Amino acid sequence: MDIFDADYGRLIEILKEHRYHETKVIPIVKKEVPGPSEILFFFNYHFSQKNSFFKPTFFVDYYQRNFKLKKPYVFTLFELFAKNVPVPTQDLKTFVAAEDVDSFINQGFLVEENNRISSKVRILPFFDLYILIDPYDRTIEDYTYFGMDSIDFAEDVRLTLAGHRFRRSLDIGTGSGVQALNVAHLSEEVNGIDINPRAIRFGQTNARINNIENANFFESNLYESVNGKFDLVTSNPPFIFYPDEGYDPLTFRDGYGGKWGLELPSAILNGLDGVLENNGVAKMICVSLMIKGHDTFVKEVKKIFSEKNYKITIRPFKYFMRPNYFRFHRKHDVAYNIFYILTLEKGSSYAFYMESMNPIVKLFDFMGIGLMYVYFYARRIIGLDPK
Repeated sequence: MDIFDADYGRLIEILKEHRYHETKVIPIVKKEVPGPSEILFFFNYHFSQKNSFFKPTFFVDYYQRNFKLKKPYVFTLFELFAKNVPVPTQDLKTFVAAEDVDSFINQGFLVEENNRISSKVRILPFFDLYILIDPYDRTIEDYTYFGMDSIDFAEDVRLTLAGHRFRRSLDIGTGSGVQALNVAHLSEEVNGIDINPRAIRFGQTNARINNIENANFFESNLYESVNGKFDLVTSNPPFIFYPDEGYDPLTFRDGYGGKWGLELPSAILNGLDGVLENNGVAKMICVSLMIKGHDTFVKEVKKIFSEKNYKITIRPFKYFMRPNYFRFHRKHDVAYNIFYILTLEKGSSYAFYMESMNPIVKLFDFMGIGLMYVYFYARRIIGLDPK
């Protein structure tokens, strides 16, 4: 049976019964070196308890061991469905009925081999929802993405749009459908579009397993197949500035933003006026590159909207450098990256506002960037990296 056609109802019941949503605080991504932000991470794990799946930390093992000691059954579910690593069949059948496990295997989304169970899907708790997505495997054709930026953006949208009601909503580059489903409770009708056919199937499946009936998903190359206008438009587009070689835009299309990471975000913003109702709201998450003192995303937004009637608000929430692209970005004079959330309100006269960031968080971010510079330049000095 196709993973999109399986009946996940009983599995979702089991995840809720064992409080699987509590695993949201367990990190998966390991940093190469610790930084000042580890203090904030420690505080979040033990007190704030915000979603930390994809927030990198040097102490991944500590947090995972700590959680496993306190809640071993839930941790088994976390290993199987979040980390996507095989677990002993007997461990799973200790707290999940054998007939349920066998049913999941027969439906095809669990696989048993050598007395170990593995999952063909990743399942992540997301507010009051459960989101199915591909395991992290770039060999999957039309691989569909879900990451920390998805969570950060959804949290901002929930906070800033709480209490609003929208007639028609549009989510561009919907991926797993997470942003569309995130605003479904605010909308009479929500539409998720993506050029990736596998993403559309994930969106449809996630709407079904979460009993959301007002969400529609269909293929579209940006606005190509979109009809009518919307009073809410959201987008978490591909925005990464990838190296020129070794990154096929199709294989990495969930992240490949084109030159400077701006080509796709710019295309979405340039076409926005044609689909957004007067007095409508649009929100986008994007990364900007700071190159020789120039903020690439802010410059692009001002160029597109300077002669249009929009109130524009940009909120920075993270300053960083990607370790895996550090050398490539420095080669192109990128000093650092900035995560922004952009809010556009159509209908008023042009206005532009740049919000400030918590100075303590900003300080920790720049201390982390500084440590990364020290790390990579130290590697160069001792001959571990090419000059």
